[in-house]
Amino acid sequence: MKFVVVQVIGMGTAQDRQYFINFRRFWHNAIRGEDKAMQFQQNYEKSLNDLKLFSEVPKLFNELKISGLEVGLITNGPTAHQQDKIRQLRLTQFIREELIFISDQVGIAKPNPDIFHRPQRK
Repeated sequence: MKFVVVQVIGMGTAQDRQYFINFRRFWHNAIRGEDKAMQFQQNYEKSLNDLKLFSEVPKLFNELKISGLEVGLITNGPTAHQQDKIRQLRLTQFIREELIFISDQVGIAKPNPDIFHRPQRK
């Protein structure tokens, strides 16, 4: 099975993009402290309500399907949390559930190359 890796989700607005820039800075600067960590977690949870596919993604998924390619998903994180995002984004209308690989479920996380070989076995 051949596959392509694409980034399919985003927040859309300039304010949302700034949030993710700040997210990266947070991790790169390793901010410590319970108050800052709690504030970050609250902002992260709030942002999940606004999670949307990039506008081009449904068309891309349909074009891939027409071309005879099948789409899979590899994501890191706790199973329930990732499944909530998958449901919110309605990704199962494009991706068969057996081609969704959540690191917590399979016991392997990105960037371990083994997780990228899982779709090839399906």
